[in-house]
Amino acid sequence: MKSWWAKLLLGGVLLLLLLIFSVLLAANLGAVKIPPAKILMEPYKTIFFKIRLPRIALGLGVGSALGLAGTVYQGVLKTPLADPYILGVSSGAAAAVALLTLLKSFPYYVLPFGAFLGSIIALLLVFLIARKPEPNRLILAGIIVNSFLGAVVTFVLAVSRENMPRIIYWLMGGLNNKGFKEAGVLGLYVFAGFILLFVLARDLNAMSFGDDTAAQLGVEVTKKRVLFLMLASFLTAGAVSFAGTIGFVGLIVPQVVELIFGKDFRVLIPLSTLAGGVLLVIADALARSILAPSELPVGVITAFIGAPFFAYLFIRRDHHA
Repeated sequence: MKSWWAKLLLGGVLLLLLLIFSVLLAANLGAVKIPPAKILMEPYKTIFFKIRLPRIALGLGVGSALGLAGTVYQGVLKTPLADPYILGVSSGAAAAVALLTLLKSFPYYVLPFGAFLGSIIALLLVFLIARKPEPNRLILAGIIVNSFLGAVVTFVLAVSRENMPRIIYWLMGGLNNKGFKEAGVLGLYVFAGFILLFVLARDLNAMSFGDDTAAQLGVEVTKKRVLFLMLASFLTAGAVSFAGTIGFVGLIVPQVVELIFGKDFRVLIPLSTLAGGVLLVIADALARSILAPSELPVGVITAFIGAPFFAYLFIRRDHHA
């Protein structure tokens, strides 16, 4: 059996190569095709550096945040069916954005801040309803909060018809009209969350064997579970704030990485972070090119990929039960 660091090194090299491919693919695809040999020539140079490269950077950040958050949710809640949206975090962000659109005007930074605040409020509601940070109780509480916040979004759509297209498009997720500023801020989210989670990877490994085993190994299970959920929700809120609700990345990525490299969170955390970014960069490239010059929300592409995968996981889980 390979040591964890050997698996990490092998997976890192493979994913870096895949990342280079995804960046080249994303640079080329779209309403304007950019031949790789002419990427530094005008007008291709301007299109690449001013439009596509910032979008690639943001896609990498959003995908990394969702892949990392999904790994943590699945590890803490002990189910492969968990993803960054299961606890109502994205619904909280969506409800906040929907409510903000009722205002006639506001500075650009208010929207991501409001989405982040909505996400945190949703997570606090889940903790209050669950009362105990146990996996099953948290999942059920998340379903309740998701249902309520979904009703809030529907209400806003009903009373604000002029903003309906804007809200719906945001709910489907997208990376357009963003720049390096948003990508840089999200990069800080991902970097801070990644460092903390990688340092605590041993605790996640211990918790994967059960609460009793983890407690015998010296892990303060309840405190660490709350901490992990807060960190994962922090990452999810950051991604949702800038890109809207993009589903299934956090569901697919950890499962594929675990299938190939095993369930050691010292390996899963770094590789899922990188793999999430690669997946979203490729998905966004497809979203820009399938109906070019029109553009699909990237959330539509991830849903087409993720929904069958979710069904497969559900059927497999039921078969092994």
